[in-house]
Amino acid sequence: MPLKLYPPREGKTPNWTIRGTYLHVFVDRSAGTPKKSVAQAELTKLENAIERGDYPPKPKQAAQPTFLSAAVAYMKAGRSRRYVGKLIAHFRETPLTDIDQAAIDAAALAIYPNVTPATRNVAVYTPVGAILHHAGVDIVVKRPKGHKGNPKTLFLLPPDAFAIIKAADAIDPEMGRLLTFLLYTG
Repeated sequence: MPLKLYPPREGKTPNWTIRGTYLHVFVDRSAGTPKKSVAQAELTKLENAIERGDYPPKPKQAAQPTFLSAAVAYMKAGRSRRYVGKLIAHFRETPLTDIDQAAIDAAALAIYPNVTPATRNVAVYTPVGAILHHAGVDIVVKRPKGHKGNPKTLFLLPPDAFAIIKAADAIDPEMGRLLTFLLYTG
């Protein structure tokens, strides 16, 4: 049924009503005027809006969360502010949906170009991952190779170990026995 004008109803409204279906869009609304000629112009405007796809009006979508809003929420929740300032300066208003592994890698190289992978891990990968997880983004942040730093193997040579046991034994025999036990059992 095409769009039609219906006259004002006594005791209900002084305005004309537009009712019907146009291009599979149902309309039942007031023309907003008691004059038929103005109501006819409103009907024409409504048909044009339906043809353009402007009617019915689309609901406004909530603004996409950005890295800045996520970082602020993260810090307001009492989390660490360390390293976040440089990350905010880099990502700014980037939508969270645009932050992926490649963006994080690029940020790490841009913010800290001459540092070890362990420093990049602490200063970029860990805080970005924490902020994204706090914002509800499900992402697995892959760390750079060497992010654990250089492993160090610490050990005592036998002369050093015997000297420690002898010194502890001189101070307190019980302490000497404890150190002997610990050093011999590893």
